[in-house]
Amino acid sequence: MIRRITKAVAAIGFGHGISIISNVLLVPLFLRFWTSDLYGEWLVLSSVVAYLSTLDMGMQTYLVNRLTQKHQADDVAGYRDLQHSGLALYLAIATVGTVIVFSLSCAVPLKSWLRLEHTGTWTARIVVTLLGAQLLWALPVNFVSAIYQTMGNLARSEWRYQLHRAGVAASTAIALVLRPTPLTLACVQLIPLIASAFFVILDATRRFPQLRFGLRNARSGLVFSIVRPSLLFAGILLAQAVTVQGSILVISSVLGASAVALFVITRTLANLSRQVVGLLSTATWTEVTILEAKGDQSALRFVHHLLLALAGAGSSAVAAALWFEGPSVIAAWTSGKIAPNPMLLRLLLAQTILGTPWIAASMIPAASNRHRRLSAMYLASSVIGVTLAAVGVRLIGIDAVPIGLFVGELIACYHFVPRDACGMMGQEYREYMVRVWSSFLATAVLAGFVAWLVHELAAARSAPLRWALSGASTTVVALVFGWALWLSPRERNAVRGRVFAILQGQPSV
Repeated sequence: MIRRITKAVAAIGFGHGISIISNVLLVPLFLRFWTSDLYGEWLVLSSVVAYLSTLDMGMQTYLVNRLTQKHQADDVAGYRDLQHSGLALYLAIATVGTVIVFSLSCAVPLKSWLRLEHTGTWTARIVVTLLGAQLLWALPVNFVSAIYQTMGNLARSEWRYQLHRAGVAASTAIALVLRPTPLTLACVQLIPLIASAFFVILDATRRFPQLRFGLRNARSGLVFSIVRPSLLFAGILLAQAVTVQGSILVISSVLGASAVALFVITRTLANLSRQVVGLLSTATWTEVTILEAKGDQSALRFVHHLLLALAGAGSSAVAAALWFEGPSVIAAWTSGKIAPNPMLLRLLLAQTILGTPWIAASMIPAASNRHRRLSAMYLASSVIGVTLAAVGVRLIGIDAVPIGLFVGELIACYHFVPRDACGMMGQEYREYMVRVWSSFLATAVLAGFVAWLVHELAAARSAPLRWALSGASTTVVALVFGWALWLSPRERNAVRGRVFAILQGQPSV
C-alpha cells in the first residue's frame, strides 16, 4: 500500500511541479506579449466555459469507485458493462455539449456581458467554443484513462493526465511565442488531448485485452443508474466551479479585467498550500476505496492520519513561507507589471490553510461513494461564500472575496465534514478534532515564527536566496512537528516498519 501511494505521489507531484513551472513561465510570457487587460479577458473567457466541467456530474468519481470495487470482486462482466455504459454516456455529453456551447456563444452578446474591450465578437465566440470542446472531450478521455486506477495502478492514470497537462502548457508557450492570439491558443490546446486519447486507447487495449473499450455492452438501464448517484458528486464539482470561477466573474463585473489578473495570480500562489492536500488526497484515494470496501476501519484510520500529518505539515510550511515572501514572489513573477496586494495574499493563505482539516476529511466519504451530505455541504459553502463575496466586493473591494469564501466554509464544512468522516472510520469525533486542531495550530504557528525570523534576519539578502531559506526552514520545522504531534507512537512505528519493508524489497501491504 505504501509503495502504491508513493508511486502515485510521485506522479501527482510531477503534475504539481508542471503546474508550478508552467505558471511561473506562462504568466510572464502572457504579460510580455499581451497587456494585463487582454490577459484578464482570456481568464474571463476561460472562466465562462469552466462550468462545463460540471457536466461530468460526478460520474468520473462514482464510476471509478464502482469499477474499482468490481475489479476487487473479480466481476469482469459487470466491469465491462459498466465501463461501456459510462463511455456511451460521456460521448453523448461531449457531442451534444459542444453543439450547445457553439449555439449559445452565437446567441448571447458575450462582448457586452463580459465587458470585453480587446477581444472581437467572433473571436470570443470561437475561443469559447474551442475551450468548451477541450473541457467536454476531456471527460471521455479521462474516463478511458482511469482504467489503470481501477486496477489499483493510480500512478499510471496520473502520469497520463499530468503529461497531457504538460502538453497543454508547452503548446500554450509555443503559441504565445509564434502567434500570440487567443484564437491560436484555444486551437493548439486541443492537440495534447487528441494525442493523449490515442495513446491510452492503444496502450490499455494491449494491456487489458479482456476489457476492450467500446459501446457493445452499454445498457440503457445501467446508464440511468449511473446518473442518479453521480449527481451527488456533481454537487461537489458545481460547488468547486462556483467558488473558483464565480469569484472571477464577481470581480470582473465589479472591478474589471485588471483586478481579475491580480486575483488569479495571487490565488494561484496561495493555492500552493492547498495543492499539498490535493496531491496527497488523490494519491491515497484508491487505497481508501479498497479499504472501505473491505470494511478495514483500522487501516482506514491509519491512512487518514498519515494523510493529515503530511498535508498539515506541508500546507503549513508553504503558507508560512508565502505569508512573508509572497509579495516579492508576485513582483518578480510578473516583472513588476502587476503590483502585489499583501493583504489579499494573506487572506487567501488563511482561507486555504485553515480548510486543510475538512478538505482532508472529505476524501473519506467521497472515495467511498457515501457522499450525500458532503455534496450538500460543499454546495452550501460555495453559495454562501460567493454570495458574501459578491456583496462585500462592492463595499470593501477585492479583499472581500477570501473573507466570504472562508465564512462559507466555516459555516458549512468545518464541523460537518470531519464528523461524518469520523463516523465512517469508527473514530470518536471530539477526540479527533482536539488532536487535529491542536497539532495543526501548533505546527502552523511555529512554522510562521520561523518564516518571520528568516524574513527579518535575511532581509538584506537577495530575494531568491531568502525564498529558498524560508521554504527550507519552514519545511523542516513543519515535518518534525508533523511527525511528533500528528502521529501517535503506534502510527510512527507502523510507518517505520512499512518504509523499512519497502527499502528491503519486501511487499508493502
